[in-house]
Amino acid sequence: MLFNIMIGFLFPWVMGLILYKKDKQVITRAVPFVSVISLIINILGNRYWVVKPKISSRKLQFLTTMPHNFGYFPILGALMIYWRKKRVFSEKADLFLCTLLSTFFELIAVAAGRVEYRNGWNIYKTFLSYLFPAYLLYKFNCWRERSTISSMNM
Repeated sequence: MLFNIMIGFLFPWVMGLILYKKDKQVITRAVPFVSVISLIINILGNRYWVVKPKISSRKLQFLTTMPHNFGYFPILGALMIYWRKKRVFSEKADLFLCTLLSTFFELIAVAAGRVEYRNGWNIYKTFLSYLFPAYLLYKFNCWRERSTISSMNM
């Protein structure tokens, strides 16, 4: 579990602090939204994948994803919003790149034996399970930007 905390929470938040210094709004907008989405997906997906270490109680297995739910996934989402804000890539490229990056990191975790798929789950389904939340975050951010602009004009 220490490995999950280091890689899934502490290391991403070091990157998150760097991003926070560049743009505080990106962190405050993305992190809460992505954390909730990540929690929901990882709790529901617990029957399709296991993040090591295995916990004897299947109902508590989701605890191994907690560092990622509050570290890796939110910081990756904040990075996507930052890229979008800076217009580094096109909208579709941002979504695709963020999804591809997270899928690639999971592929490494699967190859290293840190994540185990079951019940027909595979890397292609993983890609889709990252694409959908990335799209939701993008739409949420667009809505937040419009509502912020609207309230400034009043």
